[in-house]
Parts: sequence; C-alpha cells; structure tokens
Amino acid sequence: NRLEKAEEYLKIYIARFPSELGARKLLANILLKSGRYQDCIKILSPVVKQDQNSPDILSLLGRAYIGLGQHDQALSMLTKAVELDGNVGNKTELALSQIGVGNKGLAIELL
Repeated sequence: NRLEKAEEYLKIYIARFPSELGARKLLANILLKSGRYQDCIKILSPVVKQDQNSPDILSLLGRAYIGLGQHDQALSMLTKAVELDGNVGNKTELALSQIGVGNKGLAIELL
C-alpha cells in the first residue's frame, strides 16, 4: 500500500529531522485518512508546543480531536486556526466542533 510506504518513509525522515514541519504535516494527513487520530496528535503535539501559531498544525489537530470525539479540544484548536488565517475549511471544521459541544446556533453562523 502506498500510504503505508509513505508513512514508513516519513517516520524515518522525522526521526532524522525532528523539526521538519512539512514531513510532520504529511504524516499527520496520512494518519487522519487512516483514522489514527491519537497517532496524529502524538506526531503534532511536540510541534504545537513550539509554535502555537501554525494554522495548518492547529487545523490538523482539531480534525484529529473531532475524530476522537473530543469536541472541546477540537473547538480550542480550530478557533485559534480560524483566528490566524480565516480558512473556509477551518471554519467548517469549527462549525462541526461547535455542533459537537451543543452550540448549534454558533455552528450555523459559522457556515
């Protein structure tokens, strides 16, 4: 499987170059597509601790938290991502997390 091979290569690359953000984002996307949300969080957590202003990282983490049903965490990550860049995709994910925590009115406003 190509995704498995890509994951294998990215893990090796990240082990050699742990601060490489692009490789971590690619691996996080693969893990999200595979439904491995906890692994995605594990890959991205060290990065977000260093740089809390990366909308891409915050968005990926938000999507992982949605996948785990941790809507409060997702809401926190996605709110910050939207504040930083206003991306329409992030707004949609934010609306979904608002629904998850019971704020249907806010969700509709975001959409």
